[in-house]
Amino acid sequence: MSENKLGDHGSESIADVLLHNPNIHRLTANGNGFDEKAAKILAEAIKLNNRLKYLCLSHNKFGEKAGLELAPALAANETISELNLSWNHLRNRGACAIALSLKV
Repeated sequence: MSENKLGDHGSESIADVLLHNPNIHRLTANGNGFDEKAAKILAEAIKLNNRLKYLCLSHNKFGEKAGLELAPALAANETISELNLSWNHLRNRGACAIALSLKV
């Protein structure tokens, strides 16, 4: 699902797949133009998904608020063991929130 410029509408479709397809264990959705609104949509699905092991959302347009949206979802998710959020603009607060959410 990479480099498709899916935007907010596409994030809704991906969230739906994460919520309703138990066979998805890896998701690579980099370079889709996801922003703060998309982060909020994806966060709910990430929080509730209990099968996903690998998540790559690099090269999107996530800013600090996106990091703050994703952090609680990542903290609640117990199955993701590999995460790539590189090449976003999470800034200090967003990146720190995500780092703290991953503490074991």
